Order: sequence, then structure tokens, then C-alpha cells
Amino acid sequence: MDSKLSIYILCGGKSTRMGEEKGLVRFHGKSFMHWILESVYPLNSNPVLVTGNPAYQKFGLEMISDLIEDKGPLGGIYTALNHSTSGLTLILSCDIPKITMEVLSFLDKNHRRPRIKSRSFPTEKTIIH
Repeated sequence: MDSKLSIYILCGGKSTRMGEEKGLVRFHGKSFMHWILESVYPLNSNPVLVTGNPAYQKFGLEMISDLIEDKGPLGGIYTALNHSTSGLTLILSCDIPKITMEVLSFLDKNHRRPRIKSRSFPTEKTIIH
């Protein structure tokens, strides 16, 4: 993957349907976050968590809160893109525990297709979603 890849994991949300903090739900002996982090660490050892929830401090990663609160995933995506300084930004949800390096490699190979150019940000950003 691109050496200038920024990775953001969206950990916000009210978890009203799940009933508990999604990223901390245990699945096959590990939290969702542990599964995701195992997949992204080979790409970037410092992913950023988009959350204001102090429960995620235990992962020892940078955390940023939504710039505009109560806007759901779009608010988290906006926050991640606003924070990112790299040309390639990968944004993942915290509730995809079985994400794999194979999937991430597929995204990498295919990200060079038509780009979304954002007028809201000072530089062109490639968005992988």
C-alpha cells in the first residue's frame, strides 16, 4: 500500500441497536478493534481513532472527536478527511472484525480508478471507502 496512507477507524456512534460500544464487542475471543488493528498495523502502525469515548484510550492510539457532532458516520468521515494530511486515506468502521489484509490489498490495487475530488479540502484526496 501507499507509504503515505493515513488510516482512520470510526468508533463513534450511539450503539443504540447494538446496545454496547461496537468496537469493544468481543468476537471469537477478541474485541472488534483488536481484529481491525491486526489487519491495519502492517499498513500503518499509527491509525487514528475517530471517537470521543475514553474507553478507546486503552489502545494507545491518537483519538480525535467529530468536528461536527451528531452527524453519524458522515461526520466521522468529514473529521477524518479534514485531519488527514496524506494523499491517500483509508476510513474503516469499528464494526468489521473480519477485515483482512487481502481485502485491504484489493482496495489498494483498485484505488487508482477514478478519484473523487473534494472541493471542501485544500488538496486532492483519494478516498477509499
